[in-house]
Amino acid sequence: PAPLALHARLDRGPWPGFTLAEPMPDWRGYSRFVVELANPGDLPLPLSIRVNDRVHDNRYEDRFNTDVELPPRSRQRYAYPLSEIEAAPRGRRMNLAEIEKIVVFHSGPAPGREFYLLKLALER
Repeated sequence: PAPLALHARLDRGPWPGFTLAEPMPDWRGYSRFVVELANPGDLPLPLSIRVNDRVHDNRYEDRFNTDVELPPRSRQRYAYPLSEIEAAPRGRRMNLAEIEKIVVFHSGPAPGREFYLLKLALER
């Protein structure tokens, strides 16, 4: 779909997709986190997006989680306010100065399915 993209085949593994460990850690001063994805397939594709900081304790409730459904043969842009990401962990604020991981994934193997990660960005 694009000249510069990461391609994920969802053939195996418990959470096939992409994990970006240790991205640019300091997200302060930005207002939005943007993800652009493409689904070249003929069926809708459900995916999850996760962001966590360094003190994350690996519980679902201790990170930012969102689900998207990519329409067939489409390219979609998703933008999330950093205020929403910061408020996501239950009982604490996410430390936007120490972001540790971004994950874009499918809930399990989906042989023959695929997607493209076109962009991960912070916007002011």
